[in-house]
Amino acid sequence: MVVPLSWPDGSQRLIQAKRLSEDHYAIKPLLAVQFTPLILTPSAPPLPRAANGAAAPNGSETPLVLKPPVWTEESNGRFPAAHRTAVRAGLMLHARSACLFSLAPKEIWTDAILPHVGYDAFAPEHGAAGVGAWGRA
Repeated sequence: MVVPLSWPDGSQRLIQAKRLSEDHYAIKPLLAVQFTPLILTPSAPPLPRAANGAAAPNGSETPLVLKPPVWTEESNGRFPAAHRTAVRAGLMLHARSACLFSLAPKEIWTDAILPHVGYDAFAPEHGAAGVGAWGRA
């Protein structure tokens, strides 16, 4: 059985539980995930109807939209380990007085820059520089 599990720090993982006996299980973590509630957008244009006039799959004219989490100091634990590591490195660089990062106030980084960095910007499939996330519109 594969189930989502939320940890006390706010991170979420898919785990696999395999029953070994009546009261023993082998637990194996599979991957980090982030579940986000489905949100209806009131200003979205209506979905096109099928040729037979059927309504949208969810019974609504409004599409469902998944909003990615926005980074804050409080939500940092909900982000993938690579993202947290990159944020930690950036903030450590900011703390060094002889670094370009330290020229801007910390609030610029925490309130204006980091919340706009994509959730998967530092995912391994995007390479070291996170090219995949930065290049999206």
